[in-house]
Amino acid sequence: MKKSVIATHAVSLAISTAVMLAIQGCGQSKQSHAAGSSLPRTTARQAAVAVSLLTSGTVCEVEATGSMLPTFDDRAIVILEKCTAADVRAGDIIVRKLAGRNIVHRAISNGPTVRTRGDALTADDEGAVSDADLVGRAVGVIFSKEGRK
Repeated sequence: MKKSVIATHAVSLAISTAVMLAIQGCGQSKQSHAAGSSLPRTTARQAAVAVSLLTSGTVCEVEATGSMLPTFDDRAIVILEKCTAADVRAGDIIVRKLAGRNIVHRAISNGPTVRTRGDALTADDEGAVSDADLVGRAVGVIFSKEGRK
C-alpha cells in the first residue's frame, strides 16, 4: 500500500474512533435528564459533521425547547440520514419542517403517514409528515458540554 493510502486510513480510523466515543444512540432514554459530555460545542459540531460526511448525512442542532427531554436537550447535535416518509417507523427520531422551523421529534406512527410528538409532550404535532417536510432520520447524537448559543 502507498503511504498516502495508509495515512488516509489511519486518519479515518482515528476520526471514527473519536466520534464513536462521543456518539449516543437515539433510543428511548430511561434517564431523567439528557446525556452529558465533556466535548466543547465546537468539537462536538466538528465530530458530527465528520460523521455526516462519512455517512452522506446531514447535521441538525437542537433548539432549547425541552420538547425532547429526557432523550436530549439543546446540547445535542443530531446526525441525520436521508429517508422518505415510507421508511420511517414508530420510535424513530426525525427532523421535519413545521411552520418554517426544523422540529426534532419522535415518530409515533409508521410511514407513509407519519405523526410526530416530542418525548416531553402529550399532544401530537399538527399534520402528517410529507416527504417534502422530512429533513431526515436520526442515526446518532453527539452531545456537547454547553448548550446551543
